[in-house]
Amino acid sequence: MVIEEVQRNAAKDTRAGVRLEVVDNASENWPAVAQWIERSGQAARLLDEDGWLSARQIVVAAFVGQKVVGHLGYRVSPVRSGNKIVLEARIDSQHVSKSGVEQLLFDRAQAHARLLGCRTLRREY
Repeated sequence: MVIEEVQRNAAKDTRAGVRLEVVDNASENWPAVAQWIERSGQAARLLDEDGWLSARQIVVAAFVGQKVVGHLGYRVSPVRSGNKIVLEARIDSQHVSKSGVEQLLFDRAQAHARLLGCRTLRREY
């Protein structure tokens, strides 16, 4: 059930002419997103030396047509909360070039993080 929800949320989503997509190294649009991240000066926050994401990192990208117009990258990690270990998502990187995209990216990332079982989505940068 959780896997199905994550897959549904990872599918393409279009709002206000902006397509939002959860992408990773295997995604069709990854080369364009990786170039976008590098051009935005935020590669060190998300990518390793070979341009790969860590298994704990997620990138939500925004597109207008085929053009990347924004991204939000976050990592998922376990943290202690009292006597429990819970998952928390922390934003590592975000860059947009189109007005209104920032909130769309945050909303999508927050929804995706919740589906993964994260209790929060925090800004770190």
